[in-house]
Amino acid sequence: MVYKVIQFLAQGEFPSPEKLIELKKQGVTHLLNVSGIDLFQLYSAEKLADFTIVQFTFKDVFSTAVAISKEQISSVDSNLYCEQTSDIERAQFFSAVQQLIDWLKIETPCYVFCHQGIGRSACVVLSALIHYYQPEQDCLLKTMKFLNPHAILSTTSYAAAKWFEQEIGFDNTQST
Repeated sequence: MVYKVIQFLAQGEFPSPEKLIELKKQGVTHLLNVSGIDLFQLYSAEKLADFTIVQFTFKDVFSTAVAISKEQISSVDSNLYCEQTSDIERAQFFSAVQQLIDWLKIETPCYVFCHQGIGRSACVVLSALIHYYQPEQDCLLKTMKFLNPHAILSTTSYAAAKWFEQEIGFDNTQST
């Protein structure tokens, strides 16, 4: 999974003008912004013209949460995420993860980012990778570290990923 994913997925912090140029040179065509900062307010249409941009807003409850050990992951409760967020924020998070899954399915060259690149965007990527690839924990962690060694995967990150899985399962059962 690691080598397949890193060919078309990157994750990090809010892109500077130089980073946008670098991303374009690397063939990135899609930007998934979960920073809460509107790219169109900072950059000209010309700078953003080569990208498809999708933006979602929800607060970072991930990077300041308690660190987690591999052994604790299975016991994380999705309610931990729900207790810290509103329905609107969870809907935005769900949509961001779903958007990334859609791009993963067609191997769209994309960059997922938040303000610092350590909390929100890492959690969106974590959740999408868990859902789409269903990797072993070691492979998942290796992929996440390769994408961004500074990403913080906390109890709340895993709680959000579990919440997403529950919600998408619920949505799937509703449509059948």
